[in-house]
Amino acid sequence: MVELLVAVQPLESVTKVNIKYDEDVNGEYEEESTIEYEYDSGKNPDKGSPELWLNAYGGASWSENNATKAIFTSSSGSVTETETTYEYNEYGYPISETTHGKTTVYEYDCKE
Repeated sequence: MVELLVAVQPLESVTKVNIKYDEDVNGEYEEESTIEYEYDSGKNPDKGSPELWLNAYGGASWSENNATKAIFTSSSGSVTETETTYEYNEYGYPISETTHGKTTVYEYDCKE
């Protein structure tokens, strides 16, 4: 069983997710990990998409802006940082994002 506890500050930005794993016979969780986030000021096109909320950042798609850093701390204390950079269009939405040297390009089909 996995339990996710989400800390939101302010309401529009998920700043920390606590992940608890493996319920034992006493109903206690044996391991706990966290993911903390940092954001830029660009618009997040996935904001409010609950079906996307467990993305690579484990919850950043709920946020108003785009996550630029995720810091994962395992129950053993090891820390892994993931940084993401974005390029934006004239409306403030990302047209590309780069993580671990891999770039994803976005295209929007919108009507005015």
